[in-house]
Amino acid sequence: DATMRLLRTDRVEPPQAEAGYVIPVPVTNPATAARLAAEVENETALAWRSVLERSTPTGDGSSTDLRAIAVTALTDCAVRMATWRAALGESPPTSPFPGKP
Repeated sequence: DATMRLLRTDRVEPPQAEAGYVIPVPVTNPATAARLAAEVENETALAWRSVLERSTPTGDGSSTDLRAIAVTALTDCAVRMATWRAALGESPPTSPFPGKP
């Protein structure tokens, strides 16, 4: 809710949550669950990177706060994604530009 308020303060209308979603891969075992978790983190990183790219400092502190939240969230996504990718044995487990399409 706080992030939504900050986005609206910056005159950015956040997208409405979908009523439902389709899991992109069937989860049948721990490996497919880890693949799904890595994909969720990647998609979440895309969203936070978009917030970061669209928020600009305005001098009143609102955008700066939003940018700080976006950087923290993007960093957290990158760490979790690397953890899942390492668990899957992917090399390298990290991405040089998390959230880049």
